[in-house]
Amino acid sequence: DATGNIVRASMAAVGLTGLVGAGLFGIFGPMVLPTVFRTPEPLVADLHFAIVIFAVTIGFDLVTGTAQACLEGFQRIDLSRAGDAIRRGVTGVATAVVAVGGGGLRGVAVAGLGAAVLGTVVTSVMLWPRVAPSGPRPVPLRRRMAVLYRSGRAVAVLRPLGLVERAMNRTIIGVVLGPAAVTLVELASQVQN
Repeated sequence: DATGNIVRASMAAVGLTGLVGAGLFGIFGPMVLPTVFRTPEPLVADLHFAIVIFAVTIGFDLVTGTAQACLEGFQRIDLSRAGDAIRRGVTGVATAVVAVGGGGLRGVAVAGLGAAVLGTVVTSVMLWPRVAPSGPRPVPLRRRMAVLYRSGRAVAVLRPLGLVERAMNRTIIGVVLGPAAVTLVELASQVQN
């Protein structure tokens, strides 16, 4: 029951963080990204729409990723990978069908959001039997979330350092062995992931 409480608090914390991140991206993305991408004027409205939809999609993807990580923590890597395969497969098929069918950028963004919602539902349904409360009243989510956020500060600092290290590794390999070796390292990293 304690583990289930921690998992539920983690899911709520990630959902809240995703909501805040989605809001910020949805507000500031349309202001910045069309200029960064040098978007032609006729496409700016569609890009604004797609950015907002993508912001919402990010929130669902964060929750899905957290549910998958929790399934892996319960030693159910099979379920985690199955949920990921379903989400990726539905995303690929739905966005391709909409794009080929003439749905445009707006349609593709909505199809991607639909696939993200489905991925969240599927992985959450797989996770729920392992975390459903069955005993006495659990620790309140707010208190558990506060502990998780405090614990997560160290990870928040260390995670960017890992990105810097990977970028340095690629640069060193590129300088010493050439650009083709960087591609091989990237492929190996993807296979490892």
